[in-house]
Amino acid sequence: MAVAPIERYLAHLAWGEKSPNTVKAYARDLKDWSVYLTGRGLDWQSVTLEDVAGFVGWLRLPPQARDGKVEVLPAVDHHCAESSVNRKLAALSSRRGEGR
Repeated sequence: MAVAPIERYLAHLAWGEKSPNTVKAYARDLKDWSVYLTGRGLDWQSVTLEDVAGFVGWLRLPPQARDGKVEVLPAVDHHCAESSVNRKLAALSSRRGEGR
């Protein structure tokens, strides 16, 4: 994933009077998105709705199971809270069209 568009977007957030905590959280969220895309060989400019749904599922896995080498039992709680997943999706959706 290209770093320059992410840096421009984060600068845009900071310039737009977003709190430093929001900017830091979005930076972590976009890093997670980048790790997910890279691990699947996906290009950030051509992702589909299915790719985003896969990201949500990936976020819910414990970090040690995200590489697909470990199966997770259905009884295991989700790793990411719904509020965190929603914030990560907000970072992605508000980023579309910014910093390109």
